[in-house]
Amino acid sequence: MDGGSPRAIRSLKASLRALLLLVTGTAGLAADAASTVPAVDEEISPWDWSATLRAGVGYKDNVLLSDFFKESSVFTFTEAEAFLFRVPTDGWEFTGVLTGEDRRFWQSESVDKEQLLLTSAEVKRAFAEKWKAGFGLQYFYNDQVFDASVAEGLPFRVRAKLHRFSGGPSIQYNLSETRRIEANFAVVRQEFGAPLDDSWEFGPKILFAQKYGEIGSEVTASVQWRHRTYDDRAAPGFDDKSLTFEIPEFELGVKHYWDDEKVWRSRAKAGLEINGDNGNGFFDYRRWKLSHELDFTQGGFEGILQAKLLYYEYQHQVVENQGGRRRTELVFGARARKEIVKHVGLFVEAEHEWVMATDFEERYHATTVWGGIEWEVK
Repeated sequence: MDGGSPRAIRSLKASLRALLLLVTGTAGLAADAASTVPAVDEEISPWDWSATLRAGVGYKDNVLLSDFFKESSVFTFTEAEAFLFRVPTDGWEFTGVLTGEDRRFWQSESVDKEQLLLTSAEVKRAFAEKWKAGFGLQYFYNDQVFDASVAEGLPFRVRAKLHRFSGGPSIQYNLSETRRIEANFAVVRQEFGAPLDDSWEFGPKILFAQKYGEIGSEVTASVQWRHRTYDDRAAPGFDDKSLTFEIPEFELGVKHYWDDEKVWRSRAKAGLEINGDNGNGFFDYRRWKLSHELDFTQGGFEGILQAKLLYYEYQHQVVENQGGRRRTELVFGARARKEIVKHVGLFVEAEHEWVMATDFEERYHATTVWGGIEWEVK
């Protein structure tokens, strides 16, 4: 799984969004407490937590992600997520995330369930006024039908289990109140169930961020390099050496608040990834990425619209009677949530995946709609 499935990425982004709300809210409470009750600062705990439970029903019209072997099914699901955060009152901060989802398909003959689990922890320490150092660890588990066509180099969908372990240090330097540079180094271990192969991956990432406007809008530019080595796969054209990828990636991003109350927010990204193998170039490709997300939050209502485009150009693969291999992925998503009583809300979500490719065996549509009840424990 290269970069994660749309569902996994959506779950991770939702968790990070909720964590951001918790962090900013907790920091605000801590600041208010410090300014209004200075005599009891020592009695205020810097720790806070939050948890959310969700349950409901949904429908997916293409469980196997195939235009030739389609199965549709109603499913029920349960989700849970929890966050633990430490306000950096003394320079130390901590963020912990635990989120999981279980889906049960009731009409599919091939897939009875899909499961997802993500847990991460990161500790940071501010020092020397403008510096912040940190170290993070993450574990990700996913049991679902994967579209592994990009990583395998040919049309390939399979149900598999993934265990992904990652971690590494980070450093941040604030050039000014509105400008910063971040650098991190990550080591990643991916363990799949057969028939997919396990791999090691490592590499650095450098990010430059510049805030603009009066309410915290931000533009970012990043460059990343990853080296991936597979355990058992041989480099194409060379049976005596393991397959490795060199993957540089460049990305520009904009986070913009459209009003002073931050009711409307948008996030846009554009990037280029270049994949090169250590064999005859069979896996070489360029991937162009465009994505946009628009959020609206006011009066107990939340609405989100998302769109993502991925375009792959393979440098050496040729599809019979179609020329060079090309692949285009479009993902559209939407979410609406309305609080009905304090800490309890109703939500509905939808996602459509559309894969177009010169190889007709890669092509498919998949639409998923689901909704239910959400309870914020705290």
